[in-house]
Amino acid sequence: MAFDAFGEGRTRRPVRCVIYTRQSVGSSGELSSCAIQGEACEVLAAAQGWSIFDEVFDDVGFSGATLDRPGLQRLLAFVRQGGTNRVIIHGLDRLSRNVSDCVRLFDEFRHLNLDLVIVRAPELGHAAQDHFLLNIMASFAEFEREMIGGRIADARAVPKAKARRIAGAVPFGYDADPRTKQLVPNARAAEVIRWMFEEAAVRKRPNEIAAAANKLRYLTKANGLWSARRVVATLRNPVYAGKFKDGKGERPSCHEPIVAMPVFEAVGRALDSRRTGKTEPTRYGPVWPLKGKIYCCRCGRFLTPHSCRHGRKVYRCYRCRRPLVARSHVGIRWRPIGSSGPLIFTSHGGHGA
Repeated sequence: MAFDAFGEGRTRRPVRCVIYTRQSVGSSGELSSCAIQGEACEVLAAAQGWSIFDEVFDDVGFSGATLDRPGLQRLLAFVRQGGTNRVIIHGLDRLSRNVSDCVRLFDEFRHLNLDLVIVRAPELGHAAQDHFLLNIMASFAEFEREMIGGRIADARAVPKAKARRIAGAVPFGYDADPRTKQLVPNARAAEVIRWMFEEAAVRKRPNEIAAAANKLRYLTKANGLWSARRVVATLRNPVYAGKFKDGKGERPSCHEPIVAMPVFEAVGRALDSRRTGKTEPTRYGPVWPLKGKIYCCRCGRFLTPHSCRHGRKVYRCYRCRRPLVARSHVGIRWRPIGSSGPLIFTSHGGHGA
């Protein structure tokens, strides 16, 4: 059985390791970045004689800019239950690319007496200089993420200025040119698009258009059946009028439109005329007098209102919604709506709210 040998004077304990890996993009092949990271972590654990849990904590296709990752959240829940006393990662940037998130994770790991082992820097331990180096590494990880984001933005700016397609899925009615990657109308699918716009221009409802398309055996891009929702999304897509979506607006494009802009705008007005008018939202429960005025002392975010029902009573509180800390340090003493007395905020982990 393996024992912890890190740190002088620390209690020797059996070493039970878990491995966490992350990659920003999905992998279509058999060998992924997460697999390579996991193999390197296993080699280090085997060299040290540590045992590894079989449970896998991987995040494939998730950015390190946030902690809202399913694999990381499962890992945090696992370590909070005392399931392990050591976490192995390939590099600190795999854990997070945000300095503040790294600091919060370091603090929680220390509070749980949990060791963090980095394959690229296995010599780092628990000394003050090691903590200092970890913070520097976290800063470089965030700096590298911002540099990558800047390069991507610069690379997108050039084709954007030339009204060219940048990326994204190829919409129904078009094919992507193998050389330029720009949109080229697909003759057969383009006829279906024109037919849909013609039907919508004579005030046909989306569900009627979908039913007629399915009856005529017009299939979607994924060879599926048409629905009213999909028809509306198609009729609202400016790509068929020769433009690209750009955030909440549109931008020019260089591809050939399938329908004329006046037809596209007329269909849009017809769809708008069928939308039900917006009514004043129904307000339930009391006014929240502390909304936007109290915040979490650990993450700095404003506490959000929350209510629940128990029997005939409705209880209200304010709580932190950040995944890392929501279950650990923000505690609230509840009281029923309409009862007298103030809301009293308490803490489960020694931190006031």
